[in-house]
Amino acid sequence: MATVPAGTPGASFTNLAPNATYYLAVRAVSHAGIPTDYTSLGSTHTLAAVPELSTRTFAGVFQTSMTVQWSSGTNPAWTEYRVDAATSSDFGGLLWSTSWEAFASTTVLGLTRNTTYYARVQARNLDLLTTAYLALGATSTLANVPVDGGNPFPVVGLSSVSASWASAGNPSWTLYE
Repeated sequence: MATVPAGTPGASFTNLAPNATYYLAVRAVSHAGIPTDYTSLGSTHTLAAVPELSTRTFAGVFQTSMTVQWSSGTNPAWTEYRVDAATSSDFGGLLWSTSWEAFASTTVLGLTRNTTYYARVQARNLDLLTTAYLALGATSTLANVPVDGGNPFPVVGLSSVSASWASAGNPSWTLYE
């Protein structure tokens, strides 16, 4: 490779893999075509690519947990990801964030029953530079099955009946049928 125009101390490289290490050595060539020794300019890492959506983002949703997955896209296997979960779409009230892990899925634990959660993921390269977030969407955790509160029919009339049950830990906004 030669620099263009001649004498310009620099070069650009394209079509490199994401989150990969590249080493560079350079030498000069005289007018007579005689090269100098190479000098090493060291190494650098390309940026990681933004993760991509998988075909099934929420692989498992339960009362107090959910498993979230995404596609690494063109990132290599050693790329690390972090997932955030929140009850607001702007993540202003961030509730949960993973540590950086080299996996394309994670399980979020300790969630509130019957609550909507938004999830997002980002990647980072070997220099710890992060990508933009990929919004993974939203899902709601499951409600618990209601339980007998001890007196399921507190009032029984000639043509009516009242029923009651215990919430089993479901939040106050839970609907029952």
